[in-house]
Amino acid sequence: MNMISDLKNRIRNTALTLLCCAMGCCVSCAADITVETPGGQQQFLFNGTNASTLILVRGQTYTFDVQTTVNHPFHIESPGVVNNDITTGLIIYTVPTNNANYFYNCGVHPWMYGDIITIEPPQIKILNLSVGTNLVLTSNATNGWNLQPEYKTNLAATNWYALIVQTNRLVDGKMETFCGRPDGNPVLIRIKATR
Repeated sequence: MNMISDLKNRIRNTALTLLCCAMGCCVSCAADITVETPGGQQQFLFNGTNASTLILVRGQTYTFDVQTTVNHPFHIESPGVVNNDITTGLIIYTVPTNNANYFYNCGVHPWMYGDIITIEPPQIKILNLSVGTNLVLTSNATNGWNLQPEYKTNLAATNWYALIVQTNRLVDGKMETFCGRPDGNPVLIRIKATR
């Protein structure tokens, strides 16, 4: 039975690696959160810090780089988890959008656990749009958020197209995003914010 379980984990890890390569991050997938248990300690370290609570944004996808000792498989008790219960490899976790909290734990030691508190994403709004040879979007976003302006030229169309961002800068508490001007008239603009 262990051989079958081990084979399933290898297939999952391989599939995840192939997915990662298809997404263009093949050499090393940058993890949002590293998970470790140095020396087999009885507590998970997140990004090198002893923290019992994780605060994650609803609707965001996080990559966990799990490097724990063999007797401390990392488990997230929540929907939206890919490749759960591992000691080595990547877990991809898309935080559900509903107003609920979850937990993580060690699959072997029930006392190794902590809360996952979910928070709403910020309501980022376009405050101003300057149109010249380029577009300058002013929004209420702050540092730590990546803004990706998108556009479409047909209100009925479902596809949005990314605008190339030249720079983002924080000025007087507001984010200015400089990007190229799309062809077409009329042009509908929106911004997507991610961490």
